[in-house]
Amino acid sequence: MAPVDDAEHDPYYDEWAEFVQPCLCRASAYPYRRLIGTDIRLLNVLPGEGIIECVLHEMPLTEGQDFFAVSYVWGTELEAEEILLDGLPFKVSRNLHGFLHQIREQPETPLKIGYPDEYFWIDAICLNQEDMEEKAFQIPRMMDIYRASLKIVIWLGPNKPMAKSETHGRRRITSRSDPTTMLLTRQELSPDSVVELLFEKARSLWVDWELPDDDSEEDLVLRKIFGESYGAVVRASNEILRRPWFVRLWTIQEGCLELPSTVLAGRHGVLLESLIAVLKAFARRNRLIILAPGYSRIVALGQIEKRLRSKYELERIRQQPQTSVGERIMEILTIASGELAQATDPRDRVYALLGLMTFLVGDRLPTELRPDYRLSYDTIYWAYAAYLFQNSGDLRLLLHSRHELQGVPSWVPDFRYLGSRGEVCRDPTIRVSPNKQVLYLQGVRMENICDKVGEWIDANRLTVGTDSGLQYRIRYVEGRIFKLASQIRNISLEEVLDEFFLEAFVMSRQGGKAGVRKAYSNLKGHSHRNGAWLPQRCREKTTEYLGKEFAIARHIRYSLVLLEDGTILSARMADIDIRPDDVVCVFKGAAQPSIIRPSESGDSFILISQCDIRSGTLSRQKFNKDFWAGRSLEAFQLV
Repeated sequence: MAPVDDAEHDPYYDEWAEFVQPCLCRASAYPYRRLIGTDIRLLNVLPGEGIIECVLHEMPLTEGQDFFAVSYVWGTELEAEEILLDGLPFKVSRNLHGFLHQIREQPETPLKIGYPDEYFWIDAICLNQEDMEEKAFQIPRMMDIYRASLKIVIWLGPNKPMAKSETHGRRRITSRSDPTTMLLTRQELSPDSVVELLFEKARSLWVDWELPDDDSEEDLVLRKIFGESYGAVVRASNEILRRPWFVRLWTIQEGCLELPSTVLAGRHGVLLESLIAVLKAFARRNRLIILAPGYSRIVALGQIEKRLRSKYELERIRQQPQTSVGERIMEILTIASGELAQATDPRDRVYALLGLMTFLVGDRLPTELRPDYRLSYDTIYWAYAAYLFQNSGDLRLLLHSRHELQGVPSWVPDFRYLGSRGEVCRDPTIRVSPNKQVLYLQGVRMENICDKVGEWIDANRLTVGTDSGLQYRIRYVEGRIFKLASQIRNISLEEVLDEFFLEAFVMSRQGGKAGVRKAYSNLKGHSHRNGAWLPQRCREKTTEYLGKEFAIARHIRYSLVLLEDGTILSARMADIDIRPDDVVCVFKGAAQPSIIRPSESGDSFILISQCDIRSGTLSRQKFNKDFWAGRSLEAFQLV
């Protein structure tokens, strides 16, 4: 420590440099023993070199020991590394090993994380992963543990060079009108140095520089701040938002708390709030970032934070929430839905959100929803679906893209593929039978099925540029569906296409309807005099043009259904076989039609898929109170 006389004159003097936290711990906590009361385990990383050594201490959460809660991605068991935990060998994932090593080396950041006397709560080590009873008790407490921490540390992993698959073709797919893509190749900075620059500028936001109130001026400010490195930083931002932390389900509840959260990428750190502000500013001008999986996570975190602030406000004025427990749980599940919210254990597709659910509903979390890792995920999904249908009446539960469950009714959603689109329009008449086998609904039938085309399996292999499979798919769908729809409705083929690709028009930043029409025409090609179809020649394709091609491919990849009145439906579910005798109906409370199939008994139906109306008289119809007024309803039983 610097002499007292010199301390106040030394600009680098740190009065906390020799501070040692009081040891409130009990005996060594490894090998594990049963946690009692409010006890948790906390990890301390020992200084040194060579193999990483840690000690694990057990103490009550209420004793006030300062610690950091770590949010990270586990990785796979095949990437296990060994550390010493209380002198005994202990396996951790490679990603977690990288974090422990970085903490021992102390990140080069002003965020003061990683000094030898600091404690960390890390679930893979601080929870006995082999003890299912302990996990069942501790997982609902995770929000309390994170809220008791000094700070949440988000570990994104080291800064590695981009894979060849991510950079292949980047020089070819450029737009002369977009300076961003030109700057991407102007200079090749190391990934670590670009991340360092991004984090440095994000840390100085609102201190050395500000984002303008006018969004149209943001890009000019960012280009001035980052200079010739602007393009490299855009690419680094996109790469960061594609890291596993942004698509793992467990990290949602860990990133939405109103606590100081520090993001670590390699040895560089920044506050999460500052990083998100800069990334949002980049995204408003760079679609590359909007399409990154992590941007959806940023949006989800913002939505959950609003729910949390609403809870705090209700507590402040001592009022009860106006929504039921089922409705609040459903809100969290739909916000955190989609295939970008991943979990290794299928049971964690709901259990990973239990801490957040418990925090929002308190002690009112129903017994049947509490974690029990002894049950199969099929059984767990069934219990959640029955409770939520019965207590929320929210038919967005039917919006899932795959159904891989065994031994459960067709109406039970596969929560791994749950969607979130559609307006909330609950129906109080929805109910579940006491044995949880039947879902009772009301609705109306639509027209009979006239024709159909199956899902385009080869869409998963679609690559950049004109694809012969896409060309064939377009001509096949046009001949079987689009042309027949135009004949039934007595309108032009162009009008049908304009309705069908409406979303693609909206998403197209340049060219709009005309641009998508041109891309469709080029993809379809033209007929040669010998009958063969040839692709039309076009100039070198820009990123914007390729975006139109992928939008077209996405619209025609799923199973399509043509009804007798000319309505075109796109099925939400993958890997389904639609039959001519299937029934298309709209359930009261749903935002989309459904395809159902009569069961063998004849008095009930099996759910096949929900659909989007792509073209037809009901293409913009909202199934609200006005739609249902005066309609005669039919009772449906789904099994």
